[in-house]
Amino acid sequence: RKGEKLSQLLARAGGVTNYGYTYGTVFTRRSVKESQEEGYRRTARELNNSLLAIAARSSNSSGEGLAGAAALIKTLSEAEAPGRMVVEADPRVLEMRPDLDTILEPGDSIFVPKRPNFVLALGDVNNPGALQFVAGKAANTYLREAGGTLSTADDNRIFMVLPNGTAQPI
Repeated sequence: RKGEKLSQLLARAGGVTNYGYTYGTVFTRRSVKESQEEGYRRTARELNNSLLAIAARSSNSSGEGLAGAAALIKTLSEAEAPGRMVVEADPRVLEMRPDLDTILEPGDSIFVPKRPNFVLALGDVNNPGALQFVAGKAANTYLREAGGTLSTADDNRIFMVLPNGTAQPI
């Protein structure tokens, strides 16, 4: 409905069940998706221009390297963005902080998952996978349980993605 807020939609849907994990809410918006995809296309154009400049300046550029970079640029320019927006979805918080209550737009989508009982360890780790969540366990402990990092990992750029979609460095 025009002008409807997220809290009103949640109430109209019957509220959040005891199993609903509002901190992990996935909220997507069509206009955000379009903006993200335009950003991907802009980055692809900039990378393509840089690639052409490198090829023009260097007579010993590897054809394989250039082809690989071109394929990556093509993939980026055709990538579908999720359109995810980080929102507050806990009805108790929204009641106390109405300034955080998102006004809905046509095409918005919301999914409130059940509370997860696992942590995913992904990227340049020795044994990527799901590890059982234990309250209070440090991120470095999960990383160690995944076998630690590979030699190709950049130890200064390790981060965790939180259930609400935000990320923070470890």
